[in-house]
Amino acid sequence: QQKTADEAALLTLTYLDEARDTLRIHGLSTSSLSLLFRSMDNQMEELRRIMASNADMFHEITLLDDRGSELAKVSRFREYSLDDLGSQAETPKFKSAIEGQAYIAEQPKVSEGSSFPAVEMAVPVVGRDRPGVLAADVSIKGMWDTVAQVEVGETGYAYLVDRKSGHLMAHSDLARNTELLGQSMESVEIVRGLMAGDTNLPNRYLGLEGTQVIGAATPLEGTDWTMVVELPTQEALAGVRQMLILLAVLVVVGALIAASLSLVI
Repeated sequence: QQKTADEAALLTLTYLDEARDTLRIHGLSTSSLSLLFRSMDNQMEELRRIMASNADMFHEITLLDDRGSELAKVSRFREYSLDDLGSQAETPKFKSAIEGQAYIAEQPKVSEGSSFPAVEMAVPVVGRDRPGVLAADVSIKGMWDTVAQVEVGETGYAYLVDRKSGHLMAHSDLARNTELLGQSMESVEIVRGLMAGDTNLPNRYLGLEGTQVIGAATPLEGTDWTMVVELPTQEALAGVRQMLILLAVLVVVGALIAASLSLVI
């Protein structure tokens, strides 16, 4: 179970790293070096190209100048005009990125027009005469698609939870993901332990689906999120039960054979 949790956490981190590296590459590429000085139409076209070339990874991408003013913004769900642009000078993502540090938000948000939450990211843009920032809302749907790849037996499942709020961020089952997304999982013992900062987490408890499970958890480095995998005890111990039954049969058969031999002797 712990191995499965580690693999699921690694897959999710890989997705987040890919999103951050994509922004960083565009922020440092030759085309981005002159992006700050292009017309708004050209800037919008460049941002649309970045979004189109990365499937459903980004909900929204924004180009900011060195003062935090929005130069251009594109979204999968709406069209932005010049009047819609504002300032993000006081936001944590701008302050971090303008100092040269990549930023990832600790808490997700729901992008306007989307049913899936997104994670805010920002990276520095290196201009010829002045710096800038490339900010984006990274879709959690991509994280869900990653979590959905995790196989936890036949009846097990994996889910991503925020350690601070206890809210579910992604579930390996689409139906349960839609139903539980954003809800608190504090009723689950292992989630309560994560929220309390316990290092000795339970491995057998009443799981998310209300059945006894064997579970394990792995934190995602650099975030407040933890991957939890749970396998119902009935399935987890099925092999052990079969072995015990086989041993019992062998003991009985062995006893009968021994008794028969003793009678013959």
